[in-house]
Order: sequence, then C-alpha cells, then structure tokens
Amino acid sequence: MNKDPRPRSKAMASEHWLLTAGRRSARLLSASLTPYGRLHVEPRAEIREDWHELQHGRPSPRIGKDNHTYASLGHEDDERTHRFVSSVASWLNSELGARQVETVHAFTGPGFLGELRGVLPVPLQARVHEYPVNLEHLAPGDLAVHEAVIQAVSTDMQVDKEARLKGEEVLLARTQDRSTANQLALEHAAIRRAVRDLRNELELLLSEKGPSHRVGRLSGMLRMFRHHLSRHFELEEKGGYLEKLEGISQDREQLIDLLLAEHQSFERSLLGLLDAAERAEETQARLSDSFVQGLRDLLDGILRHEHAENALVGELVAQRPPKSH
Repeated sequence: MNKDPRPRSKAMASEHWLLTAGRRSARLLSASLTPYGRLHVEPRAEIREDWHELQHGRPSPRIGKDNHTYASLGHEDDERTHRFVSSVASWLNSELGARQVETVHAFTGPGFLGELRGVLPVPLQARVHEYPVNLEHLAPGDLAVHEAVIQAVSTDMQVDKEARLKGEEVLLARTQDRSTANQLALEHAAIRRAVRDLRNELELLLSEKGPSHRVGRLSGMLRMFRHHLSRHFELEEKGGYLEKLEGISQDREQLIDLLLAEHQSFERSLLGLLDAAERAEETQARLSDSFVQGLRDLLDGILRHEHAENALVGELVAQRPPKSH
C-alpha cells in the first residue's frame, strides 16, 4: 500500500476527491482547478491486492476434470475479488476519515461497484458518489481531461455553492462596486445552468435515431445562450470588473488579456455552431460529429474560462483593502 507522505491536513474546500478501482488495485486522488481553469489530478494513496502473498504456503487445490483445479472453476476468483473489495472498503473508510474528506467520486466497473456498495459502512455509502466506468488504468493527466471526471467535478461544484462561488463571494464582500459584483455572481450562476441544459439537450438528441425535432430545440437554446453570453461579456469588459482589476496586479495583466481575448473566440465558435445547427434544422439532417465535438469543446472551454475568472477575482480582490465606512 503506497501513501502520500505529506501530512494529512483537513481537505480544502477547493479539492475534489476521486477513487479509481478495479479487481487488483485502487487509487485515491485529489482534483483541483489551476488558476487557468484546468483540472489538476494528483495521486494521494494506493492499495494493491496481496492475494499471491497470502496464498504462499497454502496447499495446492485438488485437480478436477480437464486438469482444472476446483478453485479455478470460479470459486477462487470470487473469493479473491470479494477479499480485495472488502480491503478497499476498509482502506477507503480509513483514508477519507484521516484526510477529513466529505465526499469522493468512485469510478469503477459495474460489477466491482456493486460489490463495493455491499460492503461499505452505512455512514460512508452516502459520501461515495458512484460512476460505473472503469478508469483504473488511466494516468492522472488522462483523468484530468476525461469527460466523466470533468462532469463529476463540475457537478460537485454546482452542488457545493459555497466552494463553487468562492470567487464571487470574495468579490461581493470586498469590491468597491457591489452592484456589479452581484450581477456578475448571478450571471455566472445562469451560465452554469445554461451549459448544463445544453449538455443534457445534446445527449438527448444524440440518443435518438433519425431526424429529430430536438435539432430545432437545440438551435433555439444556442440562440438564447449566445445572447446571454454576449451580455455577460459586456459586463466584464468595458467598464466591467476585468477592466477594473487591471493595474491591481501587473503579473496578472497577461491572464486578464487572455480572458478578454477568449470572449471573442467563444463568440465566433458559438456563431459557427449556431449556423450549423440552423442548417441542420432546415434540411432535417443529423448533426455532424464535428459539430457535436465542437459544442462539447466550447462548453468545456466556457466552464474552464469561468473557473479561471473566479480564481482571478478571488486572488486579486483579496489584495484590495475593504471599502472603509
């Protein structure tokens, strides 16, 4: 069993925890957002099966038909898996308690997940969010860009509003323009809801075969989203909070310029996707693979952009002294 040598202080609100597990090993990893809005995944602890070490010195099983041992007919494999699942449950309970982790996202195959659910202590079951996809062989860098992981962390942030809106809350508490800050927080919340709705609508559309009325519905949602995003970017640009933050910290001006440039890029991409969706609606054609990937990439990019803004606001506004009364 490999463990993180660093002291186990209380888990930070900005950290999200992942479990990847299979029949032979399990890992506990932390995920957090960088100042640039990218997901960073870091291994913290690992447990590996020790079945062969336990079997050393045990008498060999009897031989049955076709030179198969009785154990090889499935009994040994079942016993082996059950024992490791029990070990994972005990290990996970210990790790989460020691690190003071509230919830963890568990990614593992459906069979293993079912067995794990059956042996988890009752108080721990509600703290384990289950995802029936086996990611045990992916490196941390690959986990950081995997769609299931990104969606899990995004959902985590939406549920935990205190952590999700940390940047806006700091801004609301300390900025000199409270009305702008309040509007910004409301806009960010609305954008997250719109991104969630667009993702859901896209998946529903893709699940249907043949022409679908949902193409028209998706086009309408994209038109509304484009209008909403344009208004939001106006709030942040001329006279907005990004412009006001410039000059507070020179080493962050480059990041602010990058965020402002991304506004134009997002609007161009959204316009192109909207045109493609309207053409598909008119011709009753199915959406192309490039459209689907383009929309997914755009929505992911907008969420990353927003994460970066929140981190920037929290960092820079904290440097500004509170307004005196």
